[in-house]
Amino acid sequence: RLKKPYLGVRTQAVKLSGSEDTGLMVMGVEEDSPAQQAGLLIGDVLTALNGVSLSEHAALQSALLGAGGGSTVPVQLIRAGNAVTVQVAIGEQ
Repeated sequence: RLKKPYLGVRTQAVKLSGSEDTGLMVMGVEEDSPAQQAGLLIGDVLTALNGVSLSEHAALQSALLGAGGGSTVPVQLIRAGNAVTVQVAIGEQ
């Protein structure tokens, strides 16, 4: 069975305030997932993973596949109006 990389979040595409750009708002975080371990929160807006812009869910899946399970990558996000970067260890399932 093939294992695929995962983050453990449910997301929804949203338009970024004051911009034409979009990001992925975190709508749910799985318990004991890489996202929870990295401290991602509901309401965070993911804008990039490992340098790949996240404007839609398919972009997140592509970025995860490119990074590969077991790797640690930077995730750029907007939290409470502030740009933040966190390191996330990508899981496999």
